[in-house]
Amino acid sequence: MEKTIQRFKQIALTTENFAKQDMILELLKDFNPEYIEGTGIFINGGKKIIVSHYDLVFPFERGFAEGQTIRVDKDIVTGALDNTITNAILINEILENGLPEDTSILFTDGEESGLTGMSAFMRQLKDKESFFFINLDVTDDNFNMSASIEFDYPNVEICEEIDKFSGIDAGFTDRRFTDDMSAVLSYGGQGFSYCLPTREYCHTYKSNTTIFHIEEYIKGLNYLIQDFKLPKDFSPSKKYKVKKQKIKGA
Repeated sequence: MEKTIQRFKQIALTTENFAKQDMILELLKDFNPEYIEGTGIFINGGKKIIVSHYDLVFPFERGFAEGQTIRVDKDIVTGALDNTITNAILINEILENGLPEDTSILFTDGEESGLTGMSAFMRQLKDKESFFFINLDVTDDNFNMSASIEFDYPNVEICEEIDKFSGIDAGFTDRRFTDDMSAVLSYGGQGFSYCLPTREYCHTYKSNTTIFHIEEYIKGLNYLIQDFKLPKDFSPSKKYKVKKQKIKGA
């Protein structure tokens, strides 16, 4: 947990001449990241693409410039969580455990201003339906769970798989938040958002979560990157039916 907070503060230390994207490129230089103008940072690997937007809403841009990031009070983490917290978690996971051959990484720009980075990526991606996206973000739903799975496909079955193999409890929600997965689906892609449950509005410095939630979310992400495999029968024409029920008391 301490590593996550340290990494968060490191990549939040942006200046006029050294942007957040520069820090990410430097930290992950051994993985051959490519900066794509208008899209973000891409590490080309396999058909499973882990996404985390690194742009900020204006209050956080201004706050970061003034040194305002997050604070930890006992077991509560409060502040500019969206979406630097998943940036930090993802970077640490890559640096500590590496990337399997089937996995690509995409840090997107422009999510908060209309999903422009993800949309640009999808427009140039060939055979886009053969890729599977896992988008990392924060949410204000399922706070009684360790993680929240959003969007229609593949729904609650993925929650059960994460529960079984990572040891955390993930809840499916049929609520819809506009994030990078919206752009993926609109261009014919498949995937889901794997979200860190938070409280209060995510675009304010009142947004908060707990150390427990972050630690459990990290466990789930480790499974999704290192061990989660696309179904053997995965195909662009095969959609999974939405199950509206939730699991484990969600």
